[in-house]
Amino acid sequence: MDPQQLRARLRGVAITPVVPMSDDGQVDVEGIGELTRFLVGHGLSDDTGVLIPLSGTGEFMSLSDAEHEAVLAATIEAADGAVTVVAGANHMDTRGAIQRARRAQALGATGVMVGPPFYFRPTNAEILDHYRRICDALEIGVVLYNNCFATQVDLAVELLDELADLPNVVGMKESTPSAEKLLRVLRVVGDRIAVLSGYGEAREPQARLWGSPGFVSPMATVVPELSLELECRLRARDYEGAAAHARRIATLRDYLCGGEGGTYVGALKAGLTLRGLRGGSPRPPFQPLPAEQVRAIAAELECLGIETPVR
Repeated sequence: MDPQQLRARLRGVAITPVVPMSDDGQVDVEGIGELTRFLVGHGLSDDTGVLIPLSGTGEFMSLSDAEHEAVLAATIEAADGAVTVVAGANHMDTRGAIQRARRAQALGATGVMVGPPFYFRPTNAEILDHYRRICDALEIGVVLYNNCFATQVDLAVELLDELADLPNVVGMKESTPSAEKLLRVLRVVGDRIAVLSGYGEAREPQARLWGSPGFVSPMATVVPELSLELECRLRARDYEGAAAHARRIATLRDYLCGGEGGTYVGALKAGLTLRGLRGGSPRPPFQPLPAEQVRAIAAELECLGIETPVR
């Protein structure tokens, strides 16, 4: 697919799924397929959103290259062309990111989402070179990922202005905590690339009103129907209804996506298990969610009318 065709598909609910794992930490390939089909069966499609496996929510940082490939292959196979798959291809160095991105391209991903190198704080010149090399190595589209919590650098608007001109760059996930910065990014590059709001349901309908075509949602891994209902209201320009719905699901989002560090990964996997899917356990150092917090999620799901066959 031409990168600009991907840009047109970067809208709606961009779901970042967890990776189901067994209790001993092995990747559950069958569980990945089950989860992907669950999301498609609840309305995720090219018309309503995109699927972004192997993000931080997908524990990319703890996966070997072989596991990274297995997760993506299982996701693409189960999606079966129903929804665009943009693969996370993050790595601590440019060479590693290129290798993962090329592997994603070979497996049939429509695009890749890549952040700047992490651990050491890169300079703007290093970040620009990082993305230029990745773009030069690929034929598919590249989605920038600004996650200042993980990379120690908040991609500046001036740098994004340069990055948006790279030939393969067609979108970004902007996870800045600053609403003011998101508005500036949309104003400066929003006419060239699709800027997805990284704060998910919590920043809607504001982000849509400002021009963002979609939002990124870990929460939708567990309750795609609730996130897609929000998207439906946004597309209908029922902004009052969208705001009311966002408030209605805010407590569940806090339970599933709040907490420190990687706590939310365990919460999402617990939520999947409550829904009768194979969530499993997060990989250490992330820990399974304490029982009392699992009970709180179960109670809130019930309050919102979501069936939980496993209690």
